[in-house]
Amino acid sequence: MNSAASSALLLDVGNTRIKWQWRDQCPTSSRSVGLTSGSLEDLQAALLQRQAAAATFTAAGICVANAARRACVEQLLQLRFGVTVDWLSTRARVADLICAYADPTQLGVDRWAVLAGARSLYPQDNVIIADCGSATTIDFLQADGLHLGGWIVTGLQDSLLSISQRLQHLPVLNDHHPASLLLRAQDQQSPLANETLSAMALGAVHAQAGLLEHANKLAPSLGWSNSRLLLTGGDAERILPRLRETAEWQPALVFIGITWLQAQQ
Repeated sequence: MNSAASSALLLDVGNTRIKWQWRDQCPTSSRSVGLTSGSLEDLQAALLQRQAAAATFTAAGICVANAARRACVEQLLQLRFGVTVDWLSTRARVADLICAYADPTQLGVDRWAVLAGARSLYPQDNVIIADCGSATTIDFLQADGLHLGGWIVTGLQDSLLSISQRLQHLPVLNDHHPASLLLRAQDQQSPLANETLSAMALGAVHAQAGLLEHANKLAPSLGWSNSRLLLTGGDAERILPRLRETAEWQPALVFIGITWLQAQQ
């Protein structure tokens, strides 16, 4: 039997896209080997390739999308491939990872998974985790496994859309503009802009970078003598070069967390 025959499909289902990773391709790596994202149709095409190779697999993951979206993924896997998804949820405690929320169901399972990923990678360290996606979430995880809580702010792309829609003297952006503007800002060497669109993009990036630097400076007030700053999510690469603090990019952190959470069951 080849290694693919006992592989696991790890899923991170959002409202706009699905991310997935095969555990046999990247069982414990902190990098993005085998990390893919796309539509439901893209996922189906990837699964058909596995089926053509006569490879069996299990599936586990998280879903922050609506119930209809989750049902579509479940139906695809169950009806077409005979696989039932093990959906993970936020819990009050898993092993030594303890949720800060009195009602754990109020903490998004995506935040729970990246906390678990940080716990898996650095079980002896205080860690600040920034998940830079549609929203940016920042969570503080103590070295003993206690989650202290965190923040939620608007993500980079929605920040640009919001300012363009609320201030009529600024250029009007649609849903397709922010990504291209942020890509342009990522390539720009100067920290300052000399035209409006770049000023909007760089302003959004530096605002996020400033928030992360503030989080890092807050650590001593929590009694932390040292800590790690981890970045994950689709916009992390755009923020990372603007940071003046030492930070680590972990693009597959959510999947490392899913793997860790499953191992504790």
